[in-house]
Amino acid sequence: MQDAAFFWSMMFLVLAGASGLGHFFRTLGVGIAGENLTFRLRVAVLANILRQHIGWFDEESHSSATLASRLATDVPVVKTAAGYRLAVMFTALVTLGTSLSLAFAFGWKLALALVAIVPILALAGGLQLRVEKASQRRDAHLMSHAVQVTTESIENIRAVQELNLEPTFFGLFVSHLLVPFIESKKRSILFALAFAFSQGVMFLVYGCAFRLGAFLVTRGEMEATNVYRVFFTMAFSAVSVGQWTSMLPDYLRARLSAGLVFNLLEAETEIDGYSDGGMRPDVSSRVSLKGVTFAYPSRPQ
Repeated sequence: MQDAAFFWSMMFLVLAGASGLGHFFRTLGVGIAGENLTFRLRVAVLANILRQHIGWFDEESHSSATLASRLATDVPVVKTAAGYRLAVMFTALVTLGTSLSLAFAFGWKLALALVAIVPILALAGGLQLRVEKASQRRDAHLMSHAVQVTTESIENIRAVQELNLEPTFFGLFVSHLLVPFIESKKRSILFALAFAFSQGVMFLVYGCAFRLGAFLVTRGEMEATNVYRVFFTMAFSAVSVGQWTSMLPDYLRARLSAGLVFNLLEAETEIDGYSDGGMRPDVSSRVSLKGVTFAYPSRPQ
């Protein structure tokens, strides 16, 4: 028995070393990939911004503060979804697949009963996901206004101080932050209810698992050792999936930021100074313009 205990203790040490190396290379790989993605996105977005016609910048959604916020804030948020959190998601999927295979191999009846309770856990996670998704766009819109007020007031700080408008801009900034602050306090109640529901269901799953396992053992359909194997295998998978679901709010935020970034990346311009297409006739003449007027789209007068 001492030899067996020594052997399995060494196996746990080997498993710990392999797990450490795996996590190291996983984090290193997704970190490098995320930095490369951030660099390429910033270059591509800035290049597409610079090729837009002048009237495009007069739109409220294309102000200098908003565009700077997209490059400085939203692009790194996209990296978080394509970096560590994506690696955690793949790890959770692999762990879930392996755990289900082992659980069904040692006791398919108990494993099937535990899997049947998974939709209840998904319901709690879906509730939290729905509440978070509904507020992401509104918060992003309001925060972009707050960033714009801050940027413009700092860029024109001399005029603001000369006109004694510091309280005005401060109040405007606070008003843009007040609405998402109040909404966040309301959403925290829903988040707390969803989290409490999911945690309560977990203990319900524990009770049902051991009760059903004891029933199968008394009928001779399972061994007591296999009951623990199935239970702890499913518990490990639940922990892994729980780590992934805890990152769903960050994933939603990254998804929203990705949509905003790719909207800039795919924006078409009516006047493309970098395009080589179109008609280029070889003519020699003089062009004169008379009675020409010009106005920006946002200021037609």
